Amino acid sequence: MKTALIFWGDPHSALALQNAIEGNIEIKYMISVFSKIPDSLASYYPNIKLLRLISEATDIPLVYKTLENGGNVLPLIEDSLKGIKREIDAVVIGEHDVSMHRKYESLFRTLGLRTVNPLLGIESLSCWESMLQSGFKIFVTAADSKFSDWVGRSINKDNLNDFLNAFDASQKTFPPELETVVLDCPAYKRKIEILEGREAYEGNRAVYITKNAILLEKNKI
Repeated sequence: MKTALIFWGDPHSALALQNAIEGNIEIKYMISVFSKIPDSLASYYPNIKLLRLISEATDIPLVYKTLENGGNVLPLIEDSLKGIKREIDAVVIGEHDVSMHRKYESLFRTLGLRTVNPLLGIESLSCWESMLQSGFKIFVTAADSKFSDWVGRSINKDNLNDFLNAFDASQKTFPPELETVVLDCPAYKRKIEILEGREAYEGNRAVYITKNAILLEKNKI
């Protein structure tokens, strides 16, 4: 099966990528939307540098649109898919929320594409420990200002409980105040290392703006 992956760079997108690869599903493209404002469902615009590197790290082309003034990302995803729909059979998403799954499914159906969602029915945070155990490197790129001390930090096995407590997160709900990006996971052929960046404030959000990041080869045993 040939597919495109809706990809935001977050752990759920990366886990969907990992599950697809393990299921012998071919990912031909990554589809994303970037926003120039921080309060948006799209990936915040400074993260574009990292998603481009993830595209290189996985050898999967990135197709993206830019959301100029906020609003609904689905029409932009639709525009991207229209350009490649003849090359794919289905679209992979990493979406726990049933209502969002249905919105995606309805959109893909109008384009004649099937939906593959390996995370549907799985509690949003229940897989975090296993992801960290399997080598996911998760980096915080944005948070509400009251959680700004987490911006620019990695979430790991040692601080996962502190992270969950800080956001008062249950094992069922991912903190809506947070944006993260996966710098490394088993699905990546190379890993990302951030060499330089800075914290900035956009409205009531603290964001990490990456100035310099590189791809590194993984140590092979």
